[in-house]
Amino acid sequence: MKKFFKAATTLVKTQKGMSLMEILIVLAIIAFIGTTILKNVTSQQKKAKVSETKTLMVNVVSSLNQYYSDCGRFPKELTSLIKAPDASECSSWGPDAYVKNEKGLKDAWNNTFHYESDSSTFTLKSLGADGREGGTGYDADMSSDDIMQ
Repeated sequence: MKKFFKAATTLVKTQKGMSLMEILIVLAIIAFIGTTILKNVTSQQKKAKVSETKTLMVNVVSSLNQYYSDCGRFPKELTSLIKAPDASECSSWGPDAYVKNEKGLKDAWNNTFHYESDSSTFTLKSLGADGREGGTGYDADMSSDDIMQ
């Protein structure tokens, strides 16, 4: 029995590190956990951008409605919310801008909102994460008509 303990003690003392296989297994586990966490974080960031864009659209719609209340019509262009248009378009504009700067006219992906108006109605649109017409999921277009329902 004494011989067994002496051999085991000698074996433990001579082993100085981990084997290559043990290191590879640990690295694989760390990579799997890291990938899973990154996927979840990225998904949450995309959801947050969609939510932020909806909030930004609600703010612009509110500014458009205030403009309509003051001027009796919707502006021809979104930039009329930042700087006063010709007096013929709206004589009672302001006195302060309805939107502080052009950043307030962009979605969470920093794309300018698409705006169409016939002066009595309007549509405000974000083209989603991809910045192109159509799309699904996070790339789907968002419209003021959908958000304000």
